[in-house]
Amino acid sequence: MKKILEFLAFVLFLQGAGLLVHHFVGWFDLLPLAHRLPFVEGHEVPAAVLLLAAALGVGMASDRVRG
Repeated sequence: MKKILEFLAFVLFLQGAGLLVHHFVGWFDLLPLAHRLPFVEGHEVPAAVLLLAAALGVGMASDRVRG
Protein backbone atom coordinates (compact mmCIF):
# COMPACT_ATOMS: atom_id res chain seq x y z
CA MET A 1 0.00 0.00 0.00
CA LYS A 2 2.87 2.34 0.81
CA LYS A 3 4.41 1.97 -2.66
CA ILE A 4 1.04 2.65 -4.31
CA LEU A 5 0.62 5.86 -2.34
CA GLU A 6 4.18 6.93 -3.15
CA PHE A 7 3.56 6.29 -6.84
CA LEU A 8 0.31 8.26 -6.69
CA ALA A 9 2.10 11.16 -5.00
CA PHE A 10 4.77 11.08 -7.71
CA VAL A 11 2.16 11.13 -10.49
CA LEU A 12 0.25 13.97 -8.84
CA PHE A 13 3.48 15.93 -8.47
CA LEU A 14 4.37 15.40 -12.14
CA GLN A 15 0.91 16.50 -13.23
CA GLY A 16 0.97 19.64 -11.09
CA ALA A 17 4.50 20.65 -12.04
CA GLY A 18 3.85 19.85 -15.70
CA LEU A 19 0.69 21.94 -15.67
CA LEU A 20 2.59 24.91 -14.24
CA VAL A 21 5.34 24.56 -16.83
CA HIS A 22 2.77 24.24 -19.62
CA HIS A 23 0.91 27.31 -18.40
CA PHE A 24 3.91 29.60 -18.02
CA VAL A 25 6.17 28.30 -20.82
CA GLY A 26 3.65 26.74 -23.17
CA TRP A 27 5.82 24.01 -24.66
CA PHE A 28 5.44 21.15 -22.19
CA ASP A 29 2.31 19.63 -23.72
CA LEU A 30 2.60 15.85 -23.48
CA LEU A 31 2.75 15.09 -19.77
CA PRO A 32 0.08 17.16 -18.01
CA LEU A 33 -3.39 15.77 -18.61
CA ALA A 34 -5.26 18.39 -16.58
CA HIS A 35 -4.98 21.11 -19.24
CA ARG A 36 -7.05 18.91 -21.57
CA LEU A 37 -10.03 18.98 -19.20
CA PRO A 38 -12.61 21.60 -20.22
CA PHE A 39 -13.42 22.76 -16.67
CA VAL A 40 -9.75 23.50 -15.93
CA GLU A 41 -9.44 25.97 -18.81
CA GLY A 42 -8.66 29.38 -17.38
CA HIS A 43 -7.86 27.92 -13.95
CA GLU A 44 -4.57 26.17 -14.70
CA VAL A 45 -2.54 27.70 -11.89
CA PRO A 46 -5.02 26.92 -9.07
CA ALA A 47 -5.45 23.40 -10.47
CA ALA A 48 -1.69 22.93 -10.51
CA VAL A 49 -1.37 24.18 -6.94
CA LEU A 50 -4.17 21.82 -5.92
CA LEU A 51 -2.39 18.89 -7.59
CA LEU A 52 0.88 19.78 -5.87
CA ALA A 53 -0.87 20.08 -2.50
CA ALA A 54 -2.57 16.72 -3.08
CA ALA A 55 0.82 15.21 -3.94
CA LEU A 56 2.24 16.57 -0.70
CA GLY A 57 -0.68 15.21 1.29
CA VAL A 58 -0.57 11.76 -0.29
CA GLY A 59 3.21 11.67 0.15
CA MET A 60 2.87 12.52 3.82
CA ALA A 61 0.13 9.92 4.22
CA SER A 62 2.34 7.29 2.60
CA ASP A 63 4.90 7.83 5.36
CA ARG A 64 2.29 7.04 7.98
CA VAL A 65 1.34 3.69 6.37
CA ARG A 66 3.24 0.64 7.53
CA GLY A 67 4.86 -1.74 5.08
